Amino acid sequence: MTTLLIHMAATWAMVGFIWTIQVLQYPLMAHVPTEAFPRFESVHQRRVTAVIALFGPVEVVMAALVFLTVEQVPGWLSFSSGAVLAAIWTSTAFFYAPLHARLAGGFDERLQRLLVSTNWLRTIAWTARGVAAAWMLTF
Repeated sequence: MTTLLIHMAATWAMVGFIWTIQVLQYPLMAHVPTEAFPRFESVHQRRVTAVIALFGPVEVVMAALVFLTVEQVPGWLSFSSGAVLAAIWTSTAFFYAPLHARLAGGFDERLQRLLVSTNWLRTIAWTARGVAAAWMLTF
């Protein structure tokens, strides 16, 4: 039960974080003065990385532990939830991080709109993981 509770706490920490990013931080980027945007983006990246470095590894490790050690949770549920997490981190590494690197050079309205619109996929995916993590507690 402890594994499931830690897994759920870490997952919901990331759910709350991605919703904050999605509805607050990313839309506000459009209101940062152009000359201040590179500094804003730099600070954004540094602070986001600090939060992710705290909760992200815990979530990944706990998802693996749930899959490998918690027998009462159906394998299909822990596996599919883990696959969603893998997709989230793959998209972060290969799409979102490079997109932020491009924004670090200066504000680009098209890139900012792309960031907001496509990040709904990660937001929904992480929310689904949160629901799955809570559901796992019922078995």
